[in-house]
Parts: sequence; structure tokens; C-alpha cells
Amino acid sequence: MAMRTCKDCGKEYSNSAKSCPHCGAANPKLVGLKIAQLVAVIFFCLVVFWIYKSFTSEKKTNSYSQTPVERHYVLDVRPDSQRKFEEICRKYKLEFDAGANELQKSTARNNRKKALQQLGVRTANNWVGTINILDTNNDGKGVISIKLDDNTYVSTWNNALSDSLTNSNTLISTDSNLFKSFASLKKGSKVKFSGNFFSNSDLDYLKTQGMTVNDAMKNVEFLMKFTSVTALKDKPFASADINMREGPSADTAKIMTVKQGTTVKLLGDPSSNGWVKISIDNKEGYVNRQYLGY
Repeated sequence: MAMRTCKDCGKEYSNSAKSCPHCGAANPKLVGLKIAQLVAVIFFCLVVFWIYKSFTSEKKTNSYSQTPVERHYVLDVRPDSQRKFEEICRKYKLEFDAGANELQKSTARNNRKKALQQLGVRTANNWVGTINILDTNNDGKGVISIKLDDNTYVSTWNNALSDSLTNSNTLISTDSNLFKSFASLKKGSKVKFSGNFFSNSDLDYLKTQGMTVNDAMKNVEFLMKFTSVTALKDKPFASADINMREGPSADTAKIMTVKQGTTVKLLGDPSSNGWVKISIDNKEGYVNRQYLGY
């Protein structure tokens, strides 16, 4: 039997004993063994925890990646006249930017004039845009600018002198209902508006603001006398009583009648023939885009 000498009392005792039978001092070999065993157990637990955490984290990541992201569809409710107007402005701005010299840039401006003349638009009727400027001049009259696309705006004059010299009367009087309508909005509001352009047959067909060719072509502001404005809703709705059908055609079976003012959920973009898939009360079907609004 292996023996060891106690460091406390100097007497011998069995190496397998937990403590010295003479003085009670603990056997240091067994104490070290227990510590080693404890460390091994802790290490094993840490390894198991790390494996479990990695597995659950991967499973959670996979579940997120498999969750479908709902697409947000935006219905284009711009009238055809506005779409064509914006297309013309965008097309000839690109031609202007590509001009290698002032003659080519001047040609781009003249080409836009001819295109607008051919379009023949003189009024904006229920056009759609975003409030860009909502301010007043020194007399307290409304100064308004509405953004159509990235480089095209329709605006009042921003000062009484220009408004008076051109006899435009575009600034909005404080005691008018139109002033109250604009006052209920804020910069960035999506709106539907109507108004009248001013003719300028010499340069642009429709009068623009600014002093230079760049002003007229790059971030162009067309002068407008606004006649009405309303805020657009956050969700599309039926602008009239319409039939929801099983397919994108009036020849398909009717599912239900959607009453005017009913909010709908868009399930897709309008097709080439103007039909769009919607959902109401868990029923899905197709309606014609022209009968939806915001």
C-alpha cells in the first residue's frame, strides 16, 4: 500500500486516505483531483451551452430568412396628361444635360416647347404631387411649390413684385378657402391639386420661373395659379362603386361590388390593361385602376 508523509504532523498514512488520521489534515492529492474534476465539468457545460446557442441562433436566423417580406405596392393615380407632361420634361432635360454647347442646349429647350405645344396642356386637373414649399410672403399671402418629379415643379411666385408685374395673381390670399386648405398641410404632404398654367409662346410654351436657361431646364418651376388642393389618403380606396372580378377583365365573373370610399389592399401592380389585384375582407379579385384613388 502506497504511503505518504503528512506535511503537518510528519507521520505517514495511506495515499488513498482523504485526510491524515493523526492530525486530520486534508490529503492534497485528492483535493487537486477534485479541483481538476470540477474544472472538467465546468468546461464540458460551457461546450454544451455554446453548441446549443449556436444551433438555436442558426435556427432563428433561418426562420427569419424564410419569413416572406410583404411588398408594398403604390398605385399610380396620376392623370394621363400629367404623365405625358412629366415624360416630356424629363426627356428634354436629359437632352439638355447631354448638350455639348449652348446651341445644343438651346435646341433641347425649343424641342421641349414644341412637345408641350403638341400636348396642348394648359391646366392641371387633379394632378398629384408633393408639397415642396409651404410659406408666406411679407404680406402673409401663400407661397406654394409642388414637386411633380425629381426636376419638375409647379409654383406660385415667391414675391408680390413679380406677381404684380406679370399680373399673375398667383399668391394665395389669406382669407380664401384655398389658403385654409394649404394651411392644413405640411411640407412633404402628398396632394391632389388643380390649377392653371400661363402661356409663354416665345420660350417655353408654358411660363417658367428663373432668369437663366438652366433655371428653365434643370429644376424647372412652371408658374401656376392654384384652384384647389386636397391631401391624399395613406391607403387606396374605391373612388366609385366598382365590381371586383375573378380575373383582370370585365368578361370574368363578378365576385362582389366594392362601394365607393371602401379602403382596399393592393396585391400587385396594375397590368398593362389597367387591372389590379386587390383584397377586401379576405376576398381577392381584380378591379380597374381608374376607379381607385388615394
